[in-house]
Amino acid sequence: MGVYRFVGSYCEIDNGRIKLDRFGQRVELGDDVADTVIRGGGAILPEEDFERLGFTAEELAAYAYPGQQESAPEGFKEKRNAAHLAYCRLRAERGE
Repeated sequence: MGVYRFVGSYCEIDNGRIKLDRFGQRVELGDDVADTVIRGGGAILPEEDFERLGFTAEELAAYAYPGQQESAPEGFKEKRNAAHLAYCRLRAERGE
């Protein structure tokens, strides 16, 4: 079981039992499930990779949803873009 953070806009896991809709949302998943989600396009990062990007709790609260992110400061947008790139690298490594 590992802890992951969501860096996309919406994702359902396990036939909708788990719904990810907030940027930075924390979710615990088994390794096999996480691998399936990542390879299938679910934008999650291992928590330690997400933490290295330096998001603050205030940023995650203020810019949890895509509409809010449009008016976010450039510093947040740069970290968000770095999170998306980290996810793309992770997906490529796992053989999307």
